[in-house]
Amino acid sequence: MKNLLLKYINIYIYFIFFIFGYFVANLMGYTMLDDGWRHLSMAFNQDQLKSWGDVFIHSLYNEYDPWFMWHKLLYTIGLLVSEQYVHVIVNSFVYGALSSWFFIVFNRYSEFHKYLIIFFSLFLPIICVRYFSLRPDILSGLFLLYFMLIKRKSLIILISILYIPFYYVFWFYFGYLGILKLFLKKYKDFILLFVLGVIGLIFHLSYDFNGYIDITKNILNNDFLLQGHSVQESRPFLISMEIKNSLGSNFLLIFLLILSYLIYNVFKPKNKIIELIILFMPLIFLQLRFYTLLYPLILVLILNLLHKFYTLIYEHNLNYAISYIINLIKEKSYFGNINKKWLKIISISIIILVILLSFTNKIISYKKYQKEINNLNFIIEDEFKNKRILYTIMDTSLYVSIYKNPTSKYIPSCSLGWIDYKNQNYKNTYFNLLTNSENITQKEFFDFVDFNKIEIIIISRLSNNLVINNENITKIGYKFHKLYKNYLIFIKK
Repeated sequence: MKNLLLKYINIYIYFIFFIFGYFVANLMGYTMLDDGWRHLSMAFNQDQLKSWGDVFIHSLYNEYDPWFMWHKLLYTIGLLVSEQYVHVIVNSFVYGALSSWFFIVFNRYSEFHKYLIIFFSLFLPIICVRYFSLRPDILSGLFLLYFMLIKRKSLIILISILYIPFYYVFWFYFGYLGILKLFLKKYKDFILLFVLGVIGLIFHLSYDFNGYIDITKNILNNDFLLQGHSVQESRPFLISMEIKNSLGSNFLLIFLLILSYLIYNVFKPKNKIIELIILFMPLIFLQLRFYTLLYPLILVLILNLLHKFYTLIYEHNLNYAISYIINLIKEKSYFGNINKKWLKIISISIIILVILLSFTNKIISYKKYQKEINNLNFIIEDEFKNKRILYTIMDTSLYVSIYKNPTSKYIPSCSLGWIDYKNQNYKNTYFNLLTNSENITQKEFFDFVDFNKIEIIIISRLSNNLVINNENITKIGYKFHKLYKNYLIFIKK
């Protein structure tokens, strides 16, 4: 009976994952904290928004929309299920895909019981927050995770062809995976990736040759455009910004690749998960965006290590230090000797409880987030339409505003924006606003506002880098409009 049940589960488990993913996606509601809102706005406001240049003042992207296929996909989903339900469909697919990935990996590379594997597969995806942002880069994460598991060439070709149109910097991931294939001496896979990469370049260049060339140049000049600054996801993981700035992103990546290659060849890991962690180590440390995309792999490693740790305690009592601690507990505990059966039950129960608490906490936080979204309903009023609006901090407020009021232009834009700035002082003020990192004087702020012909200033109470005197802001031609929730709003007279 037990074997029959397991066989039944193996047949239908993937279907169950996607159904459960749909249930969780409904439960979560809106999950996009940043760019997902502007992607949603771009998909459903093509009359007003043909590129980021129509959204952000001084945008890097000008008239070119590098995510045109992703926006077409979101729009198509909206036609089928309504615009307000697009995030649920996308998130349910992503949740199901992550659950399936966890299930495959734990089955192949762990010794957990089948039912525990199913539990992990059902509840771990929600911890991978980055995957529920409605950004096209979530496809990059899924592509990386699945690519290293697939052995059949036909499936590699299939997922590559499906991925390429939706992300314009696919070539970076293809190049990285190509290097890994050279590390592993899988030269046929390298050649296959190279051919698929050429096909991808032809596709994107045929859509907009000049636009694609320009955006690629700017991506390759990322360090120059950022000028030593970093905005959230572009920060390195566990490496200081000073090191990244002194070495440069390209040199740092090359250094990490060499280090990864040396570690791989010295230790020659037999464990597949550890092997993948070593191979992806350069990406994980290079930027937080890659760390968050590869976080599912790290979760699997942590759980496998915990299982090994438990097994050592269970079978061998680990080593002297652990033995001493366990013996101390046995001698001093009011509960007497630790029974091995109960040790197993308690260990697994703790892991399950932690995962369930994390799952519940995420659901609660997303529910609270829905209220924050509603706090921005003022932005849809007529007086805010077709305006040039400045937020004193770049957070969810700005992103949601782009969706609720796509007729206006906004500032600040993004970490790679403002390439047309000639005045370094304005650029510094922009970056300080963007990162909320340094104090900005009133004069710098007012000059910045005047230069960009701002019509509405929205000051968030979360802003801690700006002090504005009401009398002075009145002198430069603005009047207090309203205090709404957490927002202090001034409008040009």
